[in-house]
Amino acid sequence: GSAGLGNSGVANALGLKTVLIEKNEHHFGGDCTNYGCVPSKAIIHIAKHFYEASKAQNFGLEVKGKADMKKVLGYIHEKQKEIRDEENADALRSQGYEVMIGEAKLVDKDMVEVNGEKLTGRLILLCTGSQPRMIDIPGSAAIKIYNNESLFFSCDELPDHFTVIGGGPIGCEMAQAFARLGSKVTVVNRGERLLAKEQPQVSEILRECFEREGIEVLCNASVEAFKDGMAEIRFKNGDIKSVKSTAALMAVGRVVNTSNLGLEAAGVKLTDGGKIQVDEYMRTTNKKIYAIGDAAGTYML
Repeated sequence: GSAGLGNSGVANALGLKTVLIEKNEHHFGGDCTNYGCVPSKAIIHIAKHFYEASKAQNFGLEVKGKADMKKVLGYIHEKQKEIRDEENADALRSQGYEVMIGEAKLVDKDMVEVNGEKLTGRLILLCTGSQPRMIDIPGSAAIKIYNNESLFFSCDELPDHFTVIGGGPIGCEMAQAFARLGSKVTVVNRGERLLAKEQPQVSEILRECFEREGIEVLCNASVEAFKDGMAEIRFKNGDIKSVKSTAALMAVGRVVNTSNLGLEAAGVKLTDGGKIQVDEYMRTTNKKIYAIGDAAGTYML
């Protein structure tokens, strides 16, 4: 992903003997290229075209219809391919990188095993990223539930009524994009306001913008169940509301990838919350091993 490509690129440029290990040869670029920045900004770009066209109705232009998601996904995948072609294993090797495809596992304080081969290094960087957190909601089997890893590949039909669970950056970006593409969107947010990590006035401006664009925002609320084409929503004060829901996006945070890494063998400890324990320099409890990017569990960008 971004952390692994960036750090190995700097090391390679400095002339350090470096090896970059990736488990899946089709996953170069990590979340950014495959499930995050690139596809999300591509769909936002298309959604902006729809939004600008709708504003032209004030001047006599007649606009109708919704997005053809198969064509939207085609555009997204086209942009992803342009970037992948520049950062896949062959492209990196042509720039002098040493790249290995396989699942790496720590087997000692300074040793990694991959494909039966053991490698030692002065420094080892864990750039293993994170994955979308999922919560179990009764009735989920009867509805299409997406996360950021499946949305840009499986959502080939625009939902008439789209429930976005979570009011963080991913939820807000996709809520606005799908509303502009033609879905009726409801954002269900457990917190008191959208984008809780931002300043309160930012949240208020965003909420006002969403309301102008027809996006329903329900804060201090959670989805209790999906039933008969409806999302049953409970507010913290005990009130209950039902809204139509033909599909939903799960955007309720991220979970650091730590399984099958052999952390214990290398003396790398986890926090009580299951993240990799790091100091202010992103060093783990083994000073030869650093956790970079989402793997550090600090900024989750």
